[in-house]
Amino acid sequence: MAAAWKNLRVDRTLTLRGINRPTISGSNKGDTIRVIAPDVVIEGLIVTDSGDSLLKQNAGIYIQPGAHRAIVRNCFLSYNLFGLWIEKANDVQVLNNNITGKRNYDSAKRGNGVELYNTKGARIIGNEISFVRDALYIDVSHHAVFQRNRLHHSRYGTHYMNSYYNLWEDNDTWHNRGGLALMEVRDQTIRNNRAWKNSDHGIMLRTLQDSEVDGNWVANNGRGFFVYDVEYIKLRDNVVANNRIGVHLSGSPRNEVDGNDFVDNQQQVKYAGTRDPGLGRQRRATSGATTGAGTATMTAAADIPTKPTTWWTA
Repeated sequence: MAAAWKNLRVDRTLTLRGINRPTISGSNKGDTIRVIAPDVVIEGLIVTDSGDSLLKQNAGIYIQPGAHRAIVRNCFLSYNLFGLWIEKANDVQVLNNNITGKRNYDSAKRGNGVELYNTKGARIIGNEISFVRDALYIDVSHHAVFQRNRLHHSRYGTHYMNSYYNLWEDNDTWHNRGGLALMEVRDQTIRNNRAWKNSDHGIMLRTLQDSEVDGNWVANNGRGFFVYDVEYIKLRDNVVANNRIGVHLSGSPRNEVDGNDFVDNQQQVKYAGTRDPGLGRQRRATSGATTGAGTATMTAAADIPTKPTTWWTA
């Protein structure tokens, strides 16, 4: 398949497979590929040079409402405004792609790597996304899986809102302003992710309910965890190391927190409230924790059993 220097419109079910990785260019106008039909497969292509209209949501691959079960895999999407825009299309799979944006644009003028809006059943797995506004922007999208993605050099690795029953597992996010940002969500599993060298937070949990946050590794960020207005979560067995602030807490009662490692953070816990938070069995806490009601000094090495079922109380 030779390079095609025009925009493609896929209005029937087919597989668009590149041999020797040909290039599809949008010539900096509109969407490079727009998918209209269901059950379309796009693989093995270089998809580049979309237009740059944020108003028209120009994308390398635009999967429009009703184009259910689309699969995009093993593609390079480069110098597009949005890498993929996916709206009201269910059971879409985005697998093992490399996505970069218009990296010479200011952050506010870029689009997102993958924009997922009002969908169910998406599988976003094994992608590397960089030099976009937000690597993954997720809104009103449920029963999805986000695994083994590498998200870096963007504003947020993940900007994620109003979405339920999703799995975040084994993702890496680094050199962003914020790593994983999950807001206004519930029923999440956030497991075995790694966030490091993000200038603000490694993992933000804001207005989160009924979720499990287990086995994550957050290191060398401005704040390891930023936790605000969170209830009924289990936060266990995470490693929080070498951050400027280990955990920044505000207004988050009724949570179960146990077995986390706080290691060599400049300030282990910053707490906005009227009482000291009760710390569960947190391991290897090695410096002081400043709270709104004073300073709690935590000793080294051994577990510290204090209110093991409730970590903070507003």
